[in-house]
Amino acid sequence: MKVEERAQEILGELSRLRGDFAKIQENFRVLGRHLANASGSYSETERTMTKLDAKLTQIEQPPPQKEITPPPSLPGLD
Repeated sequence: MKVEERAQEILGELSRLRGDFAKIQENFRVLGRHLANASGSYSETERTMTKLDAKLTQIEQPPPQKEITPPPSLPGLD
């Protein structure tokens, strides 16, 4: 009888461990989703910052203005 009782105890412990493992597994899946979402947000923010930086640079450094040259004078109109 002792062997059978111990076998039942072991099966009960294994069942509890399976439940504990299932909880850890779910937490691990949730963590994975959070990391994936954080990674996506990081990438999107990086792209947005790059675009904003380009706009700021364009405003800070306007393109050089073309030199305006007077039109040639016509002979006899001076």
